Amino acid sequence: MTVPLAGVAFGLFLAAMGVYAYVGERAAYIHRFHGPFVNVVYSYLPYGLGFALIGVALMIRSSPLAGPMVIVALALMVFGMILWFWHPYWIRPKWLRNSRGD
Repeated sequence: MTVPLAGVAFGLFLAAMGVYAYVGERAAYIHRFHGPFVNVVYSYLPYGLGFALIGVALMIRSSPLAGPMVIVALALMVFGMILWFWHPYWIRPKWLRNSRGD
């Protein structure tokens, strides 16, 4: 039970970081410490939701919803990987819409 719960907690943490990256007051300052990995900002939210869904699916293994939840979670993670490498201008936070975000 601790592994699924840890997955949900980690997923919610990543999702919260993803939301903070877009609406947080000091998001630009904090996320500049990522250095060359600043593109991870685009993946926080999909990865977080994916990890949380996998954790919930592991908690309810015997439910018929567990399988579709894992499929949706993996789709979100693939979407996060795509956003990590391809980040269109419209998806960028306001603080990343400059030459550093290209």
